[in-house]
Amino acid sequence: MSTAVSPSLLAFLVALPGRCAECGLHVDHMGHRPMCSHADDGQRLAVEGMDRAVAANPADADVVDRAISEACRTGREFSANDFRHLCDRISQPKVIGARIRAWSTSKRIVRVGDTPSTLPGTHAHRIGVYRPSP
Repeated sequence: MSTAVSPSLLAFLVALPGRCAECGLHVDHMGHRPMCSHADDGQRLAVEGMDRAVAANPADADVVDRAISEACRTGREFSANDFRHLCDRISQPKVIGARIRAWSTSKRIVRVGDTPSTLPGTHAHRIGVYRPSP
């Protein structure tokens, strides 16, 4: 997932202990951005897997895109947690994260924070909170 970070914020983040000098994320807790040259193979594989899930399930992507569009229309902040109910209607849950990442990359939504994941298998790791782009 790629979100725009101002140069001054990035300079501040990379100066902090334990932060990647390229992407500014806290390596022990956040990893790296998928396109960071320091990103590990696991992250790259995760991104590729999400892309394959979307390609194999275009109808699922349409369902998730409609839900994200509705959340944007209301102007409220949201995370993947808000779309867990879609898992009953789609064949591949990875499509939710993949579509949120695609919307963020295309700058239609902007990340404004983090929240614990409610998906049991994720053990409450942090996921992004988004709002519609201005």
